[in-house]
Amino acid sequence: PLSYEPPVADAGADAVVMNPASSTNLDGSGSTVSSGGSLTYLWEQISGPAVADIANPAAATTTVDGMDVDGIYRFKLTVSDGTRDDSSEVEILRGELAGRPPTVAILSPTTGATGLAGAALSVNVSASDPDGEVVRVDLFNGGIHLGSLTESPYLFDWYAPEGTHSLTATVIDSDGLSATSTAVSYTANPPVPCRQASASGDFEFEFGTSGETQTITFIPSRAGVGSSIVLLYYGTGGGPYPGYVITPETPFELTAQSGETIGFYFTYSVPEGGERNTIAENTTYIIGSCGESIETDPAIAKSIWRSEHFDAEDLGNPSLESTLWGDLADPDLDGLANYIEFLTGSDPLNDSPSPIYWYKHVAGTNPVIRYSWRSGMPGSMGGLAWSSNLIDWSGGGVTISVVSQRDGIETHEAHIEFMDTHPESPVFARMQGSL
Repeated sequence: PLSYEPPVADAGADAVVMNPASSTNLDGSGSTVSSGGSLTYLWEQISGPAVADIANPAAATTTVDGMDVDGIYRFKLTVSDGTRDDSSEVEILRGELAGRPPTVAILSPTTGATGLAGAALSVNVSASDPDGEVVRVDLFNGGIHLGSLTESPYLFDWYAPEGTHSLTATVIDSDGLSATSTAVSYTANPPVPCRQASASGDFEFEFGTSGETQTITFIPSRAGVGSSIVLLYYGTGGGPYPGYVITPETPFELTAQSGETIGFYFTYSVPEGGERNTIAENTTYIIGSCGESIETDPAIAKSIWRSEHFDAEDLGNPSLESTLWGDLADPDLDGLANYIEFLTGSDPLNDSPSPIYWYKHVAGTNPVIRYSWRSGMPGSMGGLAWSSNLIDWSGGGVTISVVSQRDGIETHEAHIEFMDTHPESPVFARMQGSL
């Protein structure tokens, strides 16, 4: 416990000044000092729609005037016993009680946080209203609407695409007033390969998970490597790191938290005799940052997709190309050719909903178009086309943003400039592929 008790400031209760009045009292008489000594006082205005006039800033109780503009005025009281000080704040509302706006803040992630692209991110938002109820909380990434919630807790699940994002939350209360939070910067990084080869070529190492546990596995690339001994040295900071005896081909549990950066190296026996180590490679790893990489070669990606949905025997039968597994086939008769199902990540053997749809969130004005798209595939393979007459189709004049990324499929948002310049004209949209 402390050997002394510091002073405690008490700026008094929040107050309301109704029109046409413009003054009230500031009361810090509830401030205390346990030493039996005296306190000094200092009042100051920290915010408000106009500069107020504090009659005696050094008094425990004083008047404040000049609050001629409606809004919230905040004042801070600092008290001191000559050695230590403390402060407290009070809020004065000038105007109608119903004029108090709501407040909103993003609690997590914190600004500057990083994570894995495509991984689930929980965005925790705090929202309240001092004189009514919170009607809705909206989450945005820049100008892209990510979701709306009408009940607490305001927890949004988002699968962030690769890149640096600016998250804000907007709250609307029962009086129709709104507020927007301070922006939070969040960076989603692409995953690194979970399995990597050592520079020597003697072994590979693989990071993995077992429930909530992070693991690393030493995998010999040739006979005899690590047969006598394998030591793993790892830790945070610059080292030196403690060493652990591990078994080849067996996951070893790491005592590190997700997001922590560890340095590590191995010492291992070799069949030629003696031992080698990888300390010179200076290898680091961010816990939880590995994952399946995005395939960017269209031919390979399509081959993988076909093998996931069609039997190898059927794929080897050329007579089934036009009706089952070929680009133009539509085996589930849902109106989507396999080529489009591949690009949009849908199931070619089961009736799939349209991958393209109009989207308008409740706080928005003009609707936008959203559609699914396979990560890593170039726009030259196809995409969105629009028309105002169902005769002339174009892919121009469209701004594309990535809303989210999950399981290798992105949600894209398309803003068509024609809709801004011709607000009364009908607009039609479709997905098209370029074989």
